[in-house]
Amino acid sequence: MNKIAARVFPAFAVGFALFYAPGYSFTGNTSTVSWPLFTYFPAIDQWKWLLVTGNDNSGPPMWWYGWIASSVLVGLVFALIALVLPERAFRNIWATLIWVVPICAFVFLLNWELAWFITGWKPIWFS
Repeated sequence: MNKIAARVFPAFAVGFALFYAPGYSFTGNTSTVSWPLFTYFPAIDQWKWLLVTGNDNSGPPMWWYGWIASSVLVGLVFALIALVLPERAFRNIWATLIWVVPICAFVFLLNWELAWFITGWKPIWFS
């Protein structure tokens, strides 16, 4: 693998995952943040920009395509940043991210999933 690909692909993957996971977790009919780039209504074969909720006429919405498109854009931004940074700075940032991102993800998911095990648990940042 050449040097450029060795910098771009990991950065793209981190950016994609960092956007996709919360986008999938927090999108819903009552969501106040628009995570998907667009919404698809398969019952009426219609596309709408950003988060659109379904109703009796349009049927249930599909946000997956919008999540993927949004995540690809964020991944491309991360990849572009990795290309612009000097190689030494990229290595230092990557060495930090390789530990910080999984630890933060673990803490977030632990807090999020405790609702399954503790009756009445609300994730800390949503209280």
